[in-house]
This record gives sequence, structure tokens and C-alpha cells, in this order.
Amino acid sequence: MKSISGKKLCKIVEQKGWTLKKITGSHHIYQKSGVNKILSILMKMKLLDVVALLEDLPKYGLYRGQVGTIVEEYEPGVFEVEFSDTTGRAYAIETLTESQLMLLHHQSLTEKTPTPA
Repeated sequence: MKSISGKKLCKIVEQKGWTLKKITGSHHIYQKSGVNKILSILMKMKLLDVVALLEDLPKYGLYRGQVGTIVEEYEPGVFEVEFSDTTGRAYAIETLTESQLMLLHHQSLTEKTPTPA
């Protein structure tokens, strides 16, 4: 069986009527009207992806929410991430795992339905 990218799979499920509801870390979570299940698609992180830190790392001067760029992949799920200021000067370069990062996207999400209280 031939493998396909997460991005291509997302396009296919959207064509089949599934709607992107949220992004959790590197997983895209889809729902479909009339279907009582969710679909979770893993989007693999890769070189030059923009990511956000999911935890505080005070010994490195890094905190949850800071944005960096993947500049090297050492092995599957282990990356060197460069954190830069607004002028492009790197202030931290650290080796981090995929579980410490969230892949950022420059696209809008489908409007969310409010969660019942």
C-alpha cells in the first residue's frame, strides 16, 4: 500500500464532507455531521516548519507559546528548533521532541460550534 502525506489525506477527507474542528499539537481533528466519531490525522513535522513550544523550559529561558522554526531533524520526532527575535537574531537553539511542540498553521479553521456547558 502506498503511503500519502497527512496534508493530502486532509484534503481527501474534506472532500468527503469531514470538517476540521481543531488542531491539537500535530493532530488535525475532524468531525462529520451524522457520524458519531472523530477522525484524527497526524501531520508530520518537518524541516522549516514553524512550531510553538508546549511547555516551560526555564533553564533554557524558553516558555510555553514561544515560536520557533525546525532547523534540523536528528531522528523521527527529535528536532533542533531555533527561536529568533523579530529582527531574525537567534536567542535560543534547542533539541526538542515532537511532544514538546505544536505545529503552527497559516490558515483559518472552520468555525467551531460552541461546546455545551
